Amino acid sequence: MLNAFANDEDALTDLVSCLADLATLHPKVIKPLLPSIAPRLLDFCTNQESESVRHTSLEFFVTLAEAGPAMFRKAAICDQLVPICLKMTATITDDEDWHTNIDTEDDEESATGSQAIDRLALALGGAYLMPIIYRHLPPMFNSGEWTERVGALLVLSVIAEGCGKYLSKEIGNFNAVFVAALSDSHPRVQHAGCQCIGQLCTDFQPDFQKLLGTELMPHFINLLNNQHPRVVSHGAAALTNFLEDADFKIVRPFYPDLAHGLMKWINAYLTGADIPTYILENCITSLATLAECAGEEFATAFETVLPPLFQILSASGNANVNREIIGRTLECVSLICKRLFT
Repeated sequence: MLNAFANDEDALTDLVSCLADLATLHPKVIKPLLPSIAPRLLDFCTNQESESVRHTSLEFFVTLAEAGPAMFRKAAICDQLVPICLKMTATITDDEDWHTNIDTEDDEESATGSQAIDRLALALGGAYLMPIIYRHLPPMFNSGEWTERVGALLVLSVIAEGCGKYLSKEIGNFNAVFVAALSDSHPRVQHAGCQCIGQLCTDFQPDFQKLLGTELMPHFINLLNNQHPRVVSHGAAALTNFLEDADFKIVRPFYPDLAHGLMKWINAYLTGADIPTYILENCITSLATLAECAGEEFATAFETVLPPLFQILSASGNANVNREIIGRTLECVSLICKRLFT
């Protein structure tokens, strides 16, 4: 029947969607059909020009894995399905608008692939899925194509929840991957590296900070001095995640440079430079988190940090001042004063 509708996009999408619904409700009914329909649907995932057919075919497999994980593992479909998901995740266009507009939507193909691998990880578990993923990630990390390097980082960031027990034992081995990503020549790779580190900092705290903090701190400083606005912003956001559960002993040697890097953008804003709002917001939030991490030792930066922040607050009556910036600045000042004076 799949072949009969091969040239009718709408009918084929509806048919595969019905199979996905059946897989959700009665996965055992699908089991005897798998040998005949799986190869065709896997082919649809890769070779169908229709996006709706590709994505619906992928949804069938992910739904089946969620509804009948034991059956899905025995069918050994992931050996073919995982590379498809990874390829989709790395399907990214370098839209010029992305570089200046933080609200640019993710590529739908890439988002579909990463969501699928995330759901597969949650459904099937790391012990089963990670060896399969591991076979494909190293070539992607080392690829000459920036899209593949981004795709690998995105995959690593989304599988943390589903493969947490397995990945937590391996996280220290990714130091070279993170350093390479943050030092990459392409801003999209640096941005994806920040996203991955920020996510794993949260998922594996405080072990991530203990294992990789000393190596990554200099690269956080470099991110704050980056020339690409979205890399700076995402670097500050990742730094916030890192600092939330970091021992200050790890941060202390780099603390002055981190504070200087964050204040550089705040001071530039106050001197009239055209600083994107999203950079300023994340730098102010990261500064507050740095103060919480440093505790009483933040007193050494008190005289250089508080006056610019109060200057921002003094403009709160100006209708042209962004309310979000005022709110974050007020929160930052409150946290700093609470940490130092209570």
